[in-house]
Amino acid sequence: MNCGKRNSQRIQRGFTFIEIMVSAGLCVVVLGLLFQSLFQGSRTSTRKIDELSALSQAKRVIRGLHFSLKGAKKVLKPLKGEVSSLCVIENSRKEIMIFGLDEKSNFYRLKGPQKEILARLSPGEYEISRFRFRRPFEKGIEFYLKLTSRDGDPFVEFFDAFALP
Repeated sequence: MNCGKRNSQRIQRGFTFIEIMVSAGLCVVVLGLLFQSLFQGSRTSTRKIDELSALSQAKRVIRGLHFSLKGAKKVLKPLKGEVSSLCVIENSRKEIMIFGLDEKSNFYRLKGPQKEILARLSPGEYEISRFRFRRPFEKGIEFYLKLTSRDGDPFVEFFDAFALP
């Protein structure tokens, strides 16, 4: 009888192979869910960083325009009623300045032979999809900028108008 008790005590002391496999499987599932949620959060934060960067660059474009058009005395292009991707102005010192967007989505100002990049849209999630100037009346100019995601979804649009002295 003592032999029977010893055998039953040995069986109850350890874990079976099936129990170990079930617990390992549960650990794998829990760790998988944990890592998935961490990577999802990482992707979301990367997208938010791209959005903030694109907004910052668009604001730099608008600030650059405001600063440069403040001293404008005459708009040479676009003509009244015309829409253009370039804006040509003459400032109070009789200097000609050209504003536009190059093929790399850099917003630039040409002042004489110098090309100055006012804003550079860094390669990422967003791009400038539409950029134009319009001159609705003689002493004013309108500016329109549209950013879209690489998928083509609209992200943000800016519109502003300037009245010249």
